Amino acid sequence: NMDEVIQVLFKGKFSQENYGFFINTKIVLMNYFKVLFSYMILVILFAYFGLMESDKSPSLKGDGEIPLYFQLIFICLVAPIVEELVFRLPLEISKINIYVSVFFLYLFLFFMTKKHHPDIGNLLKYSIYFVVLFVSWGVIYLKYDSISSILQNNFLPYLHLITIFFCLVHYGNFNFSIKSIAPYLLMFLMLMNGYYFAYTRLRFGFSYAVFIHIFHNTLISIPLIVKILK
Repeated sequence: NMDEVIQVLFKGKFSQENYGFFINTKIVLMNYFKVLFSYMILVILFAYFGLMESDKSPSLKGDGEIPLYFQLIFICLVAPIVEELVFRLPLEISKINIYVSVFFLYLFLFFMTKKHHPDIGNLLKYSIYFVVLFVSWGVIYLKYDSISSILQNNFLPYLHLITIFFCLVHYGNFNFSIKSIAPYLLMFLMLMNGYYFAYTRLRFGFSYAVFIHIFHNTLISIPLIVKILK
């Protein structure tokens, strides 16, 4: 029921009723396709009004240096798991969830920004990473009660901020230099997915959020899969 998704986004409230694995999976998939269908309607409307004109450049940026097999494994498996650990695991507020999330957040940011600091030696890079990580863990350990109280009392803003951040870290995946609204629509889809993954995590559990994220990334990777098979 999409009403449940709206309840989570606007009120931060959700049911915890469990229907069993197969029915839960069916609901998660059905709601996902409703979100995807809504996005497709939006794309069709923009195309109808001539707002999807392009200079023929791709909307998505690729990395030609990485073999296709590794790209596929990263997109369909590694990225969804890491992103869910960073952005959805801490939606259930607990000390261990925040510890794990912070670890993978710093790891995520480290590899995202690695190309921007090539002159720093690897030993120094990793040393800085672990120092920042352990300091952060220390703050969490000492101030966990305060941190937990703030997050729980401001859960809805916390949910929106972490979802918007999830969307923004994908900014570099899209080519905004082209004369088309396509990359902006793709960013909007990323935001919609972020909210849906957050709802799925809260409503059905972390494993379902990982599943639907992997399913989505595999679905959008079909052209890459076909290219590899050829």
